[in-house]
Amino acid sequence: MEMKRYQIIFECDDAQGKLWHSPARGALMQGVLMQAAGSDSLHSGTSSVRPYSQSLESISRERYCWTINVLDSNKCSTIVNWLETGPKPVLIEHYNIELYPVSVDEIASIAYLDLLTEKLSELPPKFLTINLNTPTAFKRAGSNNYWLWPEPRLIAQSALKRWNAFSDCSKFEDQELLEDIDKFVQIQSYELRSKSVAMDGAQFSGSIGRMSFYLQKQTAVRQIFNLVCAYAQFSGLGIKTAMGLGACESSPLPAVKKRSSLALTANK
Repeated sequence: MEMKRYQIIFECDDAQGKLWHSPARGALMQGVLMQAAGSDSLHSGTSSVRPYSQSLESISRERYCWTINVLDSNKCSTIVNWLETGPKPVLIEHYNIELYPVSVDEIASIAYLDLLTEKLSELPPKFLTINLNTPTAFKRAGSNNYWLWPEPRLIAQSALKRWNAFSDCSKFEDQELLEDIDKFVQIQSYELRSKSVAMDGAQFSGSIGRMSFYLQKQTAVRQIFNLVCAYAQFSGLGIKTAMGLGACESSPLPAVKKRSSLALTANK
């Protein structure tokens, strides 16, 4: 089973800055994705774990980069087919703004087993840094409110929940592992701020910025947390990653063997 990352560069006419200033653009792009790829079936059933994540980041007021991560290429076959056959212009009906694709690239691809083998066979660094690119918040046991502080345990819990849902190799379901991460992974430094987002008819806050961790001598814990951070770049972290939240970067992505620039079937 492979996980993949695609990036689409869009241009649009957004002179009034409606999309630029929108606190709900991640949720709007999920609707665009479901409509364009015909993927409503991905939201059937009772599971809250989606086999993809996505986020939209602005390059300028007229140019955007849309990142789509596929966690299960079989379950996301309609999304993959849509991306690889060349997306057509898409309309954000809420703002009556049409997005015209300029380029579509598959920029990363790796099998679950290959990522697992790579991260568990190397001695990880003592320090790891995660950049939270879009607002990130977590569900926390014993609380009805979302938690903004990206604790190592919550980071691992979030990523491993998705790993266990879609991986075709080893699972990590031992609660003692989370306790060990809580014990042996320490926050070294951080530069975070809160940012409000609108979603599901409500407004709440998430954290964006940078966070660095010190990994103590326990080699196995260091390896697994290193795996967690690498996988989180595909899965996202925390709540509503399918709606644009929790996008992050931590290390160089496992690139495809040959960077793939996919053909577009329609241009502006």
